[in-house]
Amino acid sequence: MLIKRICQSIILISHYLPLTKHNKSILSMQKTIFTIVLLFAAICNVSSQNCQVKILTNYTNFNQYNPKCEGSDVDILIYPFDANKTYTWNFSSNYTGNFVGFGPHEAFGYIFGALKTNSGWFTLTVSDSLGCTFTDSVYIAIRPIPFVLQTGQTFACLGATTFVKAMDLTSYNAPYTYSWDNGETTQKINVTHAGGYGPAPSVTVTNKFGCYASNTTAQFIGTLFPDDPTIVAATDTIICTNEAATLIITQPLTGQIYTWKKNGANIFGAKQQSLTTKNTGMYSLEVKNSNGCKSTSQSINVQVQNPTVTISTTNPSLCNVDSVLLSSVTNSNVAYQWKRNNIDIPNTNIDAYEAKTDGRYKVIVTDNEGCTNFSNMIEVTGQNCRNGYFENSNSNKIMAALWQNNLQISCTDVYENAHFLLHNTDGSLIMRNKISFSSTTINLDNMANGMYLLNVTNGVTTSVFKLVVLNGENTIHSSR
Repeated sequence: MLIKRICQSIILISHYLPLTKHNKSILSMQKTIFTIVLLFAAICNVSSQNCQVKILTNYTNFNQYNPKCEGSDVDILIYPFDANKTYTWNFSSNYTGNFVGFGPHEAFGYIFGALKTNSGWFTLTVSDSLGCTFTDSVYIAIRPIPFVLQTGQTFACLGATTFVKAMDLTSYNAPYTYSWDNGETTQKINVTHAGGYGPAPSVTVTNKFGCYASNTTAQFIGTLFPDDPTIVAATDTIICTNEAATLIITQPLTGQIYTWKKNGANIFGAKQQSLTTKNTGMYSLEVKNSNGCKSTSQSINVQVQNPTVTISTTNPSLCNVDSVLLSSVTNSNVAYQWKRNNIDIPNTNIDAYEAKTDGRYKVIVTDNEGCTNFSNMIEVTGQNCRNGYFENSNSNKIMAALWQNNLQISCTDVYENAHFLLHNTDGSLIMRNKISFSSTTINLDNMANGMYLLNVTNGVTTSVFKLVVLNGENTIHSSR
C-alpha cells in the first residue's frame, strides 16, 4: 500500500513539476527528480497492467448473462492467474455452504448444486505488491428448474379414456415443452383404462430458460371393473295378446342401479330387478355398480304371436242363391270356430263356411300356443228376396217383383206425385216415370249389366230397392 501511494504521488508530481531555464543547478536537480519520477511512473504503470484479470465461467461463450439452471455446478476461473497477487471476492448473492474456493490466492471458485438464491454479481478485486488494483465482475443467473407434477383421474371404468396432465409447481415460466416417454409432446395426454394398475407415462418438462426436469412422482392409472349381469325369463317369451312375459336378473347386488332396454333403447321408468312386458322386442338390462361402471346383459327375445285371420266373399247377398260362401285366410295352423251374430255355429272347425241365412258372420281362430284372434265381420242379407217380391212394413204397401225379364212395381194406393226413380251406382238418373196406376211394368231387355237403385214413392210412402241386372239373371231386393 505504501509503494502504491508513493507511485501515485510521483506520477502526480511528474505532471506538475516545471522545468526552469534560469538556474543551472536547480535545472540539473529538476532533471534528476523528473527522471526518477518518470522511472517510478513507468514501474507503477506496468504493475497496474499486470493486475488486469478476467473472470471466466463455464457458461456458454462466457456470456455473463447466460443463465445456469438450479442444481448444476458453476465454475468460476481467474485468468491470467498469478499466485503473487491477492484476490478479494465480493458476492451480492446469498452465500451458502455450496460455495467452494474463492480464496485470496486461489485461481478458481466453485458453486456446487447452484440454487436460485445464488444468483447475483460476483466481483473480483486484484492487487499486487506495488499496491496496484483491478476489478472485474460477472453476473451469474441461476434459473429455476420445473417441479413436475402429474395430475389426472387415477381410477376409471374398464375401457374408459381419461387424461394425465403435467404441471410446473415452482412458478410460471412459459412457454414449456413436453416430452412423454410414449412419444407425445402435449401437456395433456389421453390414457385408456385397460385393466390392472400402474404408473402413467413419464414426462420431461422444459421451461423458457431451457431448464428441464422429469416428474418425481407418477400418476398411477387403475381400472374399475363393471359387474357381469345375467337375465332370465321367468315366463314364456312367446306370448299371446293381453298376456305378459317377465324377465329378472339372476344375481342382484347391493348398490346396483338398473335400466331395462328394448331394442337398445332405455325403457322409461323400468328401474327394477324385474321387467314385465306385453310387447315384442329384444330386451336387455344395463347395470351400474357402486363404482359407477356400467355393463349390459345378454338380450332375450320376447314375441307376441297372435294368429291373423280375414274372411271374404264374392257376394254377401242371398237373393236368388241358396248360400253365400265365406272363406278365411290365416298365417298359421289354427282351429276354427265360426260365429253368427256372436253365437257359435256348431261343428265349424273349417276354413270356409256356407251361410244360408241372414246374419253377421265372423270366425275365431286358435293357434298351437293357445293364442286366439277374431276375423273381420261380413253381413249376409237378402234371404227374403229370392222370390223377387218385397213389401215394406207400411200399411200402404209398395211392392217390386221380377217377371219374365220385366220389373213390376205395385202400389196399393196411388196418390198425387207418385213416381219412381232409377239410378245407377254412380248416382246418375237412368229413368224417371210417374205412377198413375197401381201397377207399372219396366222392361229390362235393354238395361246394361250392373247394380241399380230403385226409389218408389206412392206420394206418401217411399221404398228403396236394389236391382241387379246380370246377363238376364236379374235379382231385386229391398235396400234395408
